[in-house]
Amino acid sequence: MMFVLISCLIAYVANSVLEPLRGGALILGRVFVMGPFLAILSFVVIIVRGHRGKVSVVDHTMQKAAFFGMGFLSFLLLLTLGRELVALVIDYPLRTENSTWVLFGASLLLLVFGFWRARCSVRVKEVEVYIDNLPAGLQDFRIVQLSDV
Repeated sequence: MMFVLISCLIAYVANSVLEPLRGGALILGRVFVMGPFLAILSFVVIIVRGHRGKVSVVDHTMQKAAFFGMGFLSFLLLLTLGRELVALVIDYPLRTENSTWVLFGASLLLLVFGFWRARCSVRVKEVEVYIDNLPAGLQDFRIVQLSDV
C-alpha cells in the first residue's frame, strides 16, 4: 500500500515538474526524478539482503542513496504542491521550465542543508542517576535515549 502511495505521489511530481521541459532538459529532469525513486526502490533490496547477515559496503551505500532520494523527493513534492497552490491563488500558470529548475535546485539545497544540520547539531548529554539500594547487577547500567526534539 505504501509503495502504491509513494508511486502515485512520484507520478504526480513527475507530471507536474517535467511537463514544461523539452529535449535535453527533459532527459536531465527525468534523471532528477527517477534517480532518487530508483534509489528508494533499492532499499527493498537492502532489506532482503540484510536478513542474510553481514551488511556490505554496497548495501550501506544503497541505504544512504535511498535516504537521500527520499529526502530529495519529499522536498520536491512539498515545493511542487506549494507552487501549485500559489498558481491557484494568483491565477497565473507557474509550470514553466524556469520554475522546474528552481524546484530542483531548492530541493537539493534543502536536502544538503538538512543533512548538514543533522550531522552538525547532534548533542550528547550524559546524566548520572544515583539510586539507593540498587542491585549489584544493575551497577554501571547505561540507558540511551534518542530524541529529535
